[in-house]
Amino acid sequence: MKAKTVLIADDDSAIRTVVSQALSRAGYAVRSTGTAAGLWRWVTEGAGDVIVTDVVLPDENAFDVLPRIKK
Repeated sequence: MKAKTVLIADDDSAIRTVVSQALSRAGYAVRSTGTAAGLWRWVTEGAGDVIVTDVVLPDENAFDVLPRIKK
């Protein structure tokens, strides 16, 4: 079975690294970005099964991105 993909969006690179490593060790495929634009690009491509995001990103607030993702 193919590993589920987790998309991580956080502007703090240390947090991205720690969360990515933990999820990778747990068997997940992980993609991480520091921007909402990067997250949105992956979502529009159909990538990812789960999203873990910070609320405040440098280019957009997650509360603005999440309703678009739900559509």
